[in-house]
Amino acid sequence: MSEGIPARLSEHAGTFLCNAALYTALSHASVSTASLIGLMHVPYLPQQVSALLRAIREEGRIELFQRQDFASMAFDIQFHAVQCALEEIAPALEAMNDI
Repeated sequence: MSEGIPARLSEHAGTFLCNAALYTALSHASVSTASLIGLMHVPYLPQQVSALLRAIREEGRIELFQRQDFASMAFDIQFHAVQCALEEIAPALEAMNDI
């Protein structure tokens, strides 16, 4: 990303809740030709990672998460990243409205 925020394109929605959200949105969109659907994953907040690691340690269990590296990013950076992504796709959305 040109703003220096790490990002990458993914070809899948992830697992369970993300898949459910995506497929529910796609199902609703199938009844309307004017719908656009997208899904954006954002990393954990640093305090969420701390809480997860603390809980795992206290419970003495091994937890297998979709993102085993427990990546995190501050909320203000995540917010800015979402703003940048929306600004990037806005022209394409506007062009679709003109059709």
